Amino acid sequence: MADRTPRWVGVLAVGLVFSGCLGTPGNGPGDGPTELLIGTEAAYPPFEDQDEQGNIFGFDPDVIREIANRTRYTVRLQHMEFTAIIPSIQNGQLHGGISAFTITAERRQQVDFTVPYYENELLVATLSENDDVAEEDDLARVMQDGERICTQTGTTSEQWLRDNAGATDATLLLLPTFPPCADALQRGDAVAMMIDRAAVRFLIEQSGGRLKQAFTISVDESFGIAVSKNLPAVLQAFNQALTDMRNDGTLTRLSDRWQV
Repeated sequence: MADRTPRWVGVLAVGLVFSGCLGTPGNGPGDGPTELLIGTEAAYPPFEDQDEQGNIFGFDPDVIREIANRTRYTVRLQHMEFTAIIPSIQNGQLHGGISAFTITAERRQQVDFTVPYYENELLVATLSENDDVAEEDDLARVMQDGERICTQTGTTSEQWLRDNAGATDATLLLLPTFPPCADALQRGDAVAMMIDRAAVRFLIEQSGGRLKQAFTISVDESFGIAVSKNLPAVLQAFNQALTDMRNDGTLTRLSDRWQV
């Protein structure tokens, strides 16, 4: 978790016991509920995090909060495991999700995505004294030598390592959340960690000099907000708000604020 106090009181995480499916807004301007339950994994700073009181804050919460200010919808954020968010949208327990989701063809089969609001790169980090992992080809080499790479399960980073570096279950250290990869690296359980650029940089800054940036990996990745395929009106409203936020500089301002 981030050791910092948010500058605004974020949307409270709602500890709900789901009973049946949520209502679905229709296409008319007055159809359906205007309150949306949005899933997020609030353990992924600086994109999303939460304080001891359960207030969720970060870049993604600021983005969805601004969208709510510009539309007829209000939002409640529900903290949950990253891999549970899209299935929960599909089965009607959530209206949508914002959690540094890379837009992929596979995920598009399960949910709709808004227009992109963030362009991403992957970043590899190692111990500061380690010069053995300095470029992409080194990842496959060190795994062939029996070392492991740490990342979060169910992410495009995991898929990249499998597709481009020959990673297997034996050579990946897959964790349900990403921040503990920093501890695993320092314990020697992995030789490197890798995921979205800003998330790795945050952990490097928190490490007190024990970790360093090794190299970035350029990928054609953009983040979008996941929306139920049953909610075209929500998707349309979110898309218009995000387009306006990009055009008027709001997305740049929020990105600068959270250093993503």
